[in-house]
Amino acid sequence: MPKVTAKYFKEAEFTRLTPPCSLQDMDQITMDMADAMREICGFPLIVTCAYRSPEWDLAKKRSGSGPHTHRTALDFRCTDSAKRSAIVSAAIQVGFRRIGIGKNYIHVDNDTTKPQGLMWHYYET
Repeated sequence: MPKVTAKYFKEAEFTRLTPPCSLQDMDQITMDMADAMREICGFPLIVTCAYRSPEWDLAKKRSGSGPHTHRTALDFRCTDSAKRSAIVSAAIQVGFRRIGIGKNYIHVDNDTTKPQGLMWHYYET
């Protein structure tokens, strides 16, 4: 398998996550899109979640088959409205067709096995 590379994202960012993973666990197209987002935003994108194994996902009472388990999803820290707008706009510009908005993060994925053209929120009602 070819080595996954990224211009703006380093291995150490992935090993510090919960659960820890590697840049090599990620899909190259996803990382290319994330690099393009970073170029558009003009500020660092801080990864808060990347690859999760199906076993880890299931242990946390999740599906075990979400986009993070398919290596095609990233969550970025986001704590203010201006950055939220910039990150979402950049995600759309580079072609992400699945975007989730959380209180302090933005989820993006390009998992083609899931419905496309969606934007959702994780806020509790």
